[in-house]
Amino acid sequence: MLYAESVRVLGPGQYSPDQVRMWASFADSDGFDAFILDVDTYVAELTGSAVGFCGVATDGHVASVYVAPVHARRGLGGWLLRHALAARPRPSSGGWYAEASALSLPLFLRHGFRETGRERVFRQGVEFERHLVARAIVAAGGQAAPAGTAPHNSRRRS
Repeated sequence: MLYAESVRVLGPGQYSPDQVRMWASFADSDGFDAFILDVDTYVAELTGSAVGFCGVATDGHVASVYVAPVHARRGLGGWLLRHALAARPRPSSGGWYAEASALSLPLFLRHGFRETGRERVFRQGVEFERHLVARAIVAAGGQAAPAGTAPHNSRRRS
């Protein structure tokens, strides 16, 4: 599976063996289907095989950006992120946000997100630090759109 392979191959440069093992195991959990299906997930395919995906919720939460290791650091993650954001141009929260890993933080920063904080979370007793990132909607003329200009969407995200 692309998700678990990406974590297992790319993760060890930034994460401990326990963190990589726990993170990759999420692909086998009951919540994984919802992680993919509860948001709009865009998949990049090459010769019929998935090589990356990016999911964005109606409120602008970027839930995922994963690329197969053989295609990592070649621009595919950026292409997927740009495509997903373009498909969701007016998120109900007024902008886009994510909890970026150490692996994905540079991608988000290159695409106009800024780090707004950090958080520590525990998954099955294993601690992770996540980078909170956000990007405002940019109106014509390059200025951030005024607060409240995004349409309201009542779709709930689990």
